[in-house]
Amino acid sequence: MGVLETRAPLTAAQTRKGVGRAVALWTQNGITTACEMGLGLSGDDIPIAQTIVDEQLLPIDLVMFAKASSAERIITAAYQIQKGRNAPNTDTGSAMLAARPDLDKRYINRVRLAGIKFWLDGSVDTMFMSRPFTTNPPGVTTPDYRGLRVDPQEQLVEFLDKYWKSNRQIAAHAIGDEANEQFLLALEDVIRRQGMSDGRPIFQHAQFLRPDQIARIKAVNGTPSFTAGGLFPMGDYITSLVPDRIDWVGAAGSVQRQGVNWTVNTDWPAGVSPSLLYAAWNVVNRVTRSGKPFAPQERVSAYDAMRSLTINGAYQYKEEKTKGTLEVGKLADLVVLDRNPVKVDPMAIKDIQVVQTLKEGVLVYNRKPDARSTAMPVVPPDQIDRHHVHDHAGVPERPLTAEQKQVLARLVRASE
Repeated sequence: MGVLETRAPLTAAQTRKGVGRAVALWTQNGITTACEMGLGLSGDDIPIAQTIVDEQLLPIDLVMFAKASSAERIITAAYQIQKGRNAPNTDTGSAMLAARPDLDKRYINRVRLAGIKFWLDGSVDTMFMSRPFTTNPPGVTTPDYRGLRVDPQEQLVEFLDKYWKSNRQIAAHAIGDEANEQFLLALEDVIRRQGMSDGRPIFQHAQFLRPDQIARIKAVNGTPSFTAGGLFPMGDYITSLVPDRIDWVGAAGSVQRQGVNWTVNTDWPAGVSPSLLYAAWNVVNRVTRSGKPFAPQERVSAYDAMRSLTINGAYQYKEEKTKGTLEVGKLADLVVLDRNPVKVDPMAIKDIQVVQTLKEGVLVYNRKPDARSTAMPVVPPDQIDRHHVHDHAGVPERPLTAEQKQVLARLVRASE
């Protein structure tokens, strides 16, 4: 049993406050579809999700993945929630589908259980590697140390067998190359036995990918989602552990060149920053805190980094038909920035500010006029786990003004 499972359940008031703070943080950072990759880590996660759905606490969409060991009870609970809100023998009402074409029988009050997540290794100090660390992490005395394996391979294979042809996606926390290898082997095995599907498996973190693994990820139609924000603050430390393998770290350039769908994530609050623009700055520039280039051949263009935040992310979660690009018929999920990330100096991308966030044409965040224009702070590695989310400036939902509607109309016409 994990530590989170032993704490006292949150009250409804605590849930409302926590969700409000999360929404403020998401919308301040221009996020219109958020993701929870660890539903079930806490013992009261199901009641929390129930409260979010019942009280309609979210102004943006939330995609959830259930912790593998809790998946069956969470899927059962999700079915009961859905069953209680839909007419007999139907999945969603026609009125809801008319209002939200992307619902696709999935979202209920902006919450969707998308799939199941496995943990195949731990952190940078415990990542599962195919070869021993060059230098052991502090405190580790094990000879030929290769990190740690967490969830058993047998369970991963069992769930892939069960859900590969279903609408449930499988994601895996995999940092080390051997953790990514175990996920690949299981995927390749189920494809040999069941054939290809539109499973779109997610390689969460994917910090160490060997060159031979990238083509195989493409073959299984997988998406590496890089926790890119760690490149700057942790690059020097990673280099000290495995100096011979830094070319494998966050290899966005290689996956881009091979035509693999890829994204970046914040991993917040475990990550170093809640800003996806900061993560994008990392993959574009790839420098460490000491100022050294970090596998510069893996840099990507600012344009490709912006695609990783938009259309690539929509594809990752099977929502590319209604999200990710500015097109007629898609949802008006828009973010207004104070500068163009494709045109500024690449080193200035991290300083770009979100001015407004709109979800389906409704303003859900508006930056205060006197807000300071400063770079998103980066949490030092030794403080990551102790960092707390703070309230941020936001505004209540309200419809677009006539002027905003005119701007949106011009943008749509320009995209046609």
